[in-house]
Amino acid sequence: MSEATPTALGQGSRRTILWLTALGSVLGMIIVVLVFGAWGQSAAEKIAERHLKKAEERSQQAIDQQLQHLDRFFKHAKDGVPDFAAAALGFYSKFRLIWDHMPFTDRDGHKKFLQSKFEEHVFSRQQLEQCIEQVIHLYLQEIRSIENKMLVELQAELADLSSESPLTQYNHQQLWQKFEEEMLNQIRKSTSTHLKLDLTREVVSVIAAEALSKVVTRLGVSAGILGFGATSGWATFGVGLVVAFIIDQIWEWWTDPKGNLTQELNGHLDKLHAELVKELRNQLTKFAQERAAVRHAAVQSLLRPQREDQR
Repeated sequence: MSEATPTALGQGSRRTILWLTALGSVLGMIIVVLVFGAWGQSAAEKIAERHLKKAEERSQQAIDQQLQHLDRFFKHAKDGVPDFAAAALGFYSKFRLIWDHMPFTDRDGHKKFLQSKFEEHVFSRQQLEQCIEQVIHLYLQEIRSIENKMLVELQAELADLSSESPLTQYNHQQLWQKFEEEMLNQIRKSTSTHLKLDLTREVVSVIAAEALSKVVTRLGVSAGILGFGATSGWATFGVGLVVAFIIDQIWEWWTDPKGNLTQELNGHLDKLHAELVKELRNQLTKFAQERAAVRHAAVQSLLRPQREDQR
């Protein structure tokens, strides 16, 4: 049997070393890809979380901005209260009040007169409803603007991180379309009634009706702000108060009934204003929170689809 020469042994050792070196290099590359791939995914998700948080904060700030429309509405309404008080305490108003108690007359004549004057100088129910619906409608528009800005900023930051991120593969129009599609999918899975109504554009009227109903019930029952009770609606706003002031004026003619009535009505308007702001803020905050949860799920889903398709 021939013995292996030192030269042959040396060549075999070199080949083994070369193979081990090559194998080590391949394994090292695999480890690098896995480690940095996982890091890139984690970093992308962290970046997304930051932008989602910012969108949520902007959504909350937008509530107060849109509620300023209601502030301006009531400021304008209070400007007309002195003219309404003058008409309500004028000669014709007193005549209508007395006439309503005569036989065979329209018992609601004075109430109808006050209603028409209140709508002429202060506001009508329709005007108030339109203002509330405008607040909600503009807020929903602002939400979409915030989400659009979030996607632009998120896509730009992810582009600096890695060109392999799914969100960087689309132009902005395509990304917005993908986002809306995913939002639709997530909303369908959600239990939120308001989010589902938002798809049919009915959410504005629903939130407005809910807010008005709750405020009317609270003020109508607890404070008598509607005069004849919540069921009578806005038509009887302050009727009982006006009648009381007319009687006071008859017996206490030296007082300032117009000034006092103006002050009392302004106080009731302030209560109504505060309650509506409170209720609308609650309703919109709830909507914003539900929308934020769906938005979070949609963005996280958009970060994953291409990785899942490649598995």
